Amino acid sequence: MSEILKKIIEALPDDSAVSDVGIYLHATAVSSLGLGLAYTFPRRLLDGAGDRMEIVAGGGKLTSFCARDLARYALSRHLMEASVGVAAINSLVAPPRGKTIERNGVDLIMEAAAGRRLAVIGHFPFIERVRPIVKTLWVLELDPQEGDLPAAEAPNILPHADVVAITGTTLINHTIDNLLELSRGKKIIILGPSTILSPVLFDFGVSALCGINVVNQELVLRHIKEGGSFRQLPGVKYVSILS
Repeated sequence: MSEILKKIIEALPDDSAVSDVGIYLHATAVSSLGLGLAYTFPRRLLDGAGDRMEIVAGGGKLTSFCARDLARYALSRHLMEASVGVAAINSLVAPPRGKTIERNGVDLIMEAAAGRRLAVIGHFPFIERVRPIVKTLWVLELDPQEGDLPAAEAPNILPHADVVAITGTTLINHTIDNLLELSRGKKIIILGPSTILSPVLFDFGVSALCGINVVNQELVLRHIKEGGSFRQLPGVKYVSILS
């Protein structure tokens, strides 16, 4: 269980009724104070025992939960439930006023990592853009593509990096705690639509949180209901919070 997620949930500022929950091909959505999103892991990466891995506890009745209670699903070791929980957290956490800038996390990474050693957790589309400007690039991935390293190599790689970029999906699969421990003292950037924009993460050495602010819920929901992915997600602003 992620101790970081427990502290994020404890620090949630508000509560709300849940009006809608949707688990779609690429994204999970929870509507409460706002629309919160989280990545839906593909079936080949789901963990669990037997049929349990594809069953969400309370499925069909999730809108009877308040958002804070649904947020506790983030602590589940079953990825589908954890996605619901992270989406519920994101439905309650709003980017803090006065500390949020409209800047894509990719720009921050390119600025911070130029000429330095960069480790990226998750195979992002920007990988080939950043490769020419860094001294060394390692890409660690649960589902490795050509040129990637297995995620299990993190203990051997992260201590040697200057900058570490971590996908927000690590909040869903509970690898975030160990990754932040391995990255202690580095410049750490968490990015992607699953990223929880909670200042609690700054207490664990994170330098920047780069996620999304949903500005058109109808457009976002139509996109993900129809099988759209987080790439070129409409109806959102990409925002960053610096420590």
